[in-house]
Amino acid sequence: MSQVQGKPILFIDIQEGKDQNNNPTYLFNLTSEAQQLLQQIGERNVAVLVIAGPQRTGKSFLANRFLKQMDGFAIGPTTNPCTKGIWIWSRPVKLNDTTDMIILDTEGLNSVQRDQTIDMKIFSISVLLASMFIYNNLGHIDEQAIENLSLVVRLSENICIQKSTEGDQKLGEFFPLFYWILRDFSLDLKGMTPKEYLEKCLSSLPGNSAEIQKKNEIREKFKQYFRYRDCETLVRPLDDESKLARIELQNWNTLRPEFTQGVINFERKVLANLRPKTIQNKILSGKMFLGLVQEYLQSINTGGIPTILNSLESVISQQVRKEFEDARAEYLRRVNLVFSVDKLPIDEEKFNSTHKAIVDDIFNMLKVKSRNFLDSEQLQVLRKDLQEIMDSEYKIKSTLNTQVSENNSLKIFLNLIQRLSLPTFANSDQIQPNFLIQKYEELQKLLQQYNQQAQGNFKYTIFFQKFPGKIFEFFNAVIGRIYKLFQEDIQKLKVKLQQSNESQDLIRSQIALFEKTNKDLQTEIDEHKNIADQLRRERKLYSAESGGQVDFGKTEEFEMHIDKLNQRIDKLKQENQELQDTLHKTKLDLNDKVLEIQLLKKEIEDLRVIEQSGAGGEMAQQLPDAIGALKDLKQQITQMDDFFSSRSTLNSSVGSVEQHQQEFELYRQEKIKLRLDFKQKLESYKQLVESEKEGLKKNIDVLNSYINELRAKNMQFITQNEEWKKKATVYNDLSDEFNKLKEAFAAKQSNIDSLSQLNQQLQGEIQKLQERQFSIEEQLAEIKIENVEMKSFKEDIFDVMRESLRLVQNKNNSLQNALKRLNEKDIKQLKSCFSSVGIEIK
Repeated sequence: MSQVQGKPILFIDIQEGKDQNNNPTYLFNLTSEAQQLLQQIGERNVAVLVIAGPQRTGKSFLANRFLKQMDGFAIGPTTNPCTKGIWIWSRPVKLNDTTDMIILDTEGLNSVQRDQTIDMKIFSISVLLASMFIYNNLGHIDEQAIENLSLVVRLSENICIQKSTEGDQKLGEFFPLFYWILRDFSLDLKGMTPKEYLEKCLSSLPGNSAEIQKKNEIREKFKQYFRYRDCETLVRPLDDESKLARIELQNWNTLRPEFTQGVINFERKVLANLRPKTIQNKILSGKMFLGLVQEYLQSINTGGIPTILNSLESVISQQVRKEFEDARAEYLRRVNLVFSVDKLPIDEEKFNSTHKAIVDDIFNMLKVKSRNFLDSEQLQVLRKDLQEIMDSEYKIKSTLNTQVSENNSLKIFLNLIQRLSLPTFANSDQIQPNFLIQKYEELQKLLQQYNQQAQGNFKYTIFFQKFPGKIFEFFNAVIGRIYKLFQEDIQKLKVKLQQSNESQDLIRSQIALFEKTNKDLQTEIDEHKNIADQLRRERKLYSAESGGQVDFGKTEEFEMHIDKLNQRIDKLKQENQELQDTLHKTKLDLNDKVLEIQLLKKEIEDLRVIEQSGAGGEMAQQLPDAIGALKDLKQQITQMDDFFSSRSTLNSSVGSVEQHQQEFELYRQEKIKLRLDFKQKLESYKQLVESEKEGLKKNIDVLNSYINELRAKNMQFITQNEEWKKKATVYNDLSDEFNKLKEAFAAKQSNIDSLSQLNQQLQGEIQKLQERQFSIEEQLAEIKIENVEMKSFKEDIFDVMRESLRLVQNKNNSLQNALKRLNEKDIKQLKSCFSSVGIEIK
């Protein structure tokens, strides 16, 4: 152990005064510096080493040796005491990781400047406070040395165990280990150990005189009060008397080696056996020791006597209150820190586990800090009171966590749901087939963000309460907008349908006109045939009349004219047939368009049915079909417009009948051209229709696959929603199971605490057994010493008995000689007297 820096400070100051009757009074005050020192030790255990003894015996020098110094506590060369009151070193000495040692140097006993009242008070306080009491004495143990310990007899008058108990039989259980140090010891112990020498000196003296009884009372009381005692001897440190008076000025290495080695061995023995201050297995900390000193001094200053257990109970009660308040304050500090509003909300499972960890830490801290002065039953009561506060605070924080979770979850949900913006379609053509898929994916992302951002046990409650309504509200608004666009398109389709009907009527009238024209052409052809027949008849008649002489020039001209007419007739027939075919095809196409118009009407009726059936989930499912049907309807109307346009072109190409009659050739050429144009347009129209049909089929297939995919997504969402509900149910079941496990764990923890307490009790019992073993060993040593003394006593008694027998024989001879000089009557009286006391004289 290295040198301990510091200085001696007054521990207990003794103030002298006078009362009203001029009698001396004494007040024992704990100094403020000493209070600060003990408060600095705080919760560490404290071991108290007290050094006492008669004045001018070197107590302070011995105290300094435990500080590895020569001049720590004051040492003086005069007969006046240097130490008044009780002093303490300003810095504790660290014994181990949990314990500090404080050294108390007391005022010398039997001082000529103090009366025995002061000595008794100082001795009583020192014994009460000490973990180990070192009594320093010069020379060997003689009657004067034992007489100096006469204060021991009066300890029971100045110290009480408990107010409700009487007697001093158990005072020894509360007194410290007693070390008797014999300085300047020069006797030869003849093989005895210092402890054996001490026990021999404490043996009762023979005799029944008042003086012997008084001396034996000191010995008996000393052995009764200090059950654990030992002795050490030290030779004189220097031979030079002048240097011995100022030993603190001497170099340690200049002292006698036997002395220094003896001091070193004694220091080791003291430090090895020094234990924290303990009362009834309750180890005192620095703060508890401070409270105990204050309790003792208050009792002395108020005219009472220190009561050990009552003072201890008061100190423990104060310490319990302090530990309770410290644990409560630490719990509230940690709870307010971890569960502050800015850190909430927290998931319920994490909230409970965090709170449980705090509670366990607080209880473990309380257990560790109070294990030295509280038994298991008292600790359970303290835990119960603290648990009530914890349960109340837990409810407050849990409610706050729920409220914050509800508010934050709702705020996060509303912020996220606002990101679902309603579409701004100008017309139905802008509605894409994957529109719902996009919104579904957007919704999935929002749900993931909500699950990541929202915390606390109200997270799922808000979701199940608010999500379905908001989502349905959003999609109802979307479908409402789409429905409105469909309504507008239906109105447009109705207008176009009306226009189609009017165009159809126009085409019919044109067809009728065309048929009339055709009929007129047929009539013209018939007329031309009649003219040709008439010309033939006229030719035959002219030939007959002219006798066969014919103007061959005219005849050839006429025949050429007839041939032209026949050719024209054939051409007209052919054109007529072609027009008939074209008319037939036009009628067929018209019939097809009539059927298409009927289909369009049916689709419009279907849209009306959809309109009347309302929106909702069914309309959301039919939305892609309606979009496709609407586009098909638009395309068909476009095709009809093209068809009617081609019919108008045909009608304009026909021209009027009168113009055709006047310019037949032009009409024929235009007819041929019209027929070719019509065929080309018809062919291109058919190709367009076929390509559009193929495109529509592909679109229908795409829409069908999209509808199937959308339905699958919808089913997946429904399934996921069901899974969430199941998870919520499972979570509630797990929460109930967790509460049950928590209760079971609390019961197990209680059992563990009980077992731990039982273990502590067993440890205490083991310690008591060890102390009992130590006591038995001491008693055995005492018995051995007594045995040695008895052997010595037997040897001495035999010598005494032999000497006594010799004396008795001499006396007997003298008596016999005297008897011989007596007469018979005197002899009889004398024998009768001896016989009455049991002595027979022959």
